[in-house]
Amino acid sequence: MFLSHYLLRGREKMKSSLLCLLVIWLKVIPSYAQPRVYSLKDCISILENNKDIQLGRKLVEREMFETIITKDTFLPNIAISSQQGLSFGRVLDPTTYDFVTNLTMHDISASIGGSVTLFSGLERLYQVKKSNLNLNYAELDLDRKKNNLTLEMTKVFLEILMDKEALDIYENKIDLLKKQEIMIARKVDNQTATTGDLLNVQADITRAQVEYSSAKNEWELDKVAICEMLEIDDWQTFDVSFDSWDNVEPHIWNIEDLLLDAQRLPQIRQKKVAVELAKRDVQIAASSYWPVLKINAGYGSTFSNARFRATGEEYMFFDQLRDNMNAYITVSLNIPLTSAMTVSHAIKERKKAVETSELELQRTLIAMDKEVKQTIVHVNTAYEKYQLLAKEVEKDTESLRQTEVKYNAGAATYFDYQIAVGNLFQAQAERLRARYEYIYWTKIMDYYSGKMSNPL
Repeated sequence: MFLSHYLLRGREKMKSSLLCLLVIWLKVIPSYAQPRVYSLKDCISILENNKDIQLGRKLVEREMFETIITKDTFLPNIAISSQQGLSFGRVLDPTTYDFVTNLTMHDISASIGGSVTLFSGLERLYQVKKSNLNLNYAELDLDRKKNNLTLEMTKVFLEILMDKEALDIYENKIDLLKKQEIMIARKVDNQTATTGDLLNVQADITRAQVEYSSAKNEWELDKVAICEMLEIDDWQTFDVSFDSWDNVEPHIWNIEDLLLDAQRLPQIRQKKVAVELAKRDVQIAASSYWPVLKINAGYGSTFSNARFRATGEEYMFFDQLRDNMNAYITVSLNIPLTSAMTVSHAIKERKKAVETSELELQRTLIAMDKEVKQTIVHVNTAYEKYQLLAKEVEKDTESLRQTEVKYNAGAATYFDYQIAVGNLFQAQAERLRARYEYIYWTKIMDYYSGKMSNPL
């Protein structure tokens, strides 16, 4: 009995333990989910669904419809009208223009007519051209947003790559110090090193672990930032690929060619379109000086129950419609006389807008010229800095090797070894930053030259 009770309790404990293990496994397993690796091109492609891009496309579609509507103003204005009425007392028969009394008169009229503006100072033509310019402006604005998002994505992507490599540097530093800790511990046991050396290396390990933790925090934050841009919920499984950027090669750019290429960027072309839009507004305002010539035409008929034939017979409905058919054509000319002053002021105001747009264009060109030249300086500086730091890493690596040999032989102190380790890993971290600075600025140069990949 005791044995069965013991076995029953053992089974219950086993079930409870298995249930706890299952809960723990369900909580832990997401952290070991397969990471989703993205290249820079993948990330930029996902930006196609960005809300700013979608909004830009909607604005382009709206301008396309506005262009169609503006072109439709050249079509004639055609309308069909119909009217019915009941009249009592002494009323006028619309078919005979005679007065009728003591009869409830029922009359029906129907007509089709239209009007066409033959000339209005070319206003409609300028409106169509302005609509086309507005469409072009919206398309360029969409391209500008795509370029800005591509640059922002490239920057964050490179930061994540740099964070990953920084983690490797700190891991290597921790591994090196831990190996040295084991060696020093043996030397302390053999009384060839002091306990202070062991405490120092352990303190260095702790500091290196703190540096690793800070670098990992930066990596996680950058992953959160890029996932927010991509609208990806699970940032923990997000990872990036290196895209073959291992080698830093020098580039040579021709500044004149770069400045010419930069003028093809959407923001520059937008400013040029803005100047053309302002000029079109001047032409539209000036068209109000001209007279407006229109032609109107119509065709219709009328029926009245008060009308009878000369013989006194009833005048049937369709017979009346056939016999009462009428058509008209009118030409109207509207010549403005008193609005000349108002039009003159409007033209002057819009000419000022043209001058403002031209100044904005010149200011943008000057700013672009400055940005291109500054970028060339940044690229050259980053490359030179990377080359110097690469040599520094080689020197510090050899210095650490020699210092380690001397320390193990008792010819150097741990302080000397500590300085050598710090110099090497600081040089590696600075070389890493210089490398990604150079890659980033080369991407900016590709942007100015129009070579930057933009699959949006």
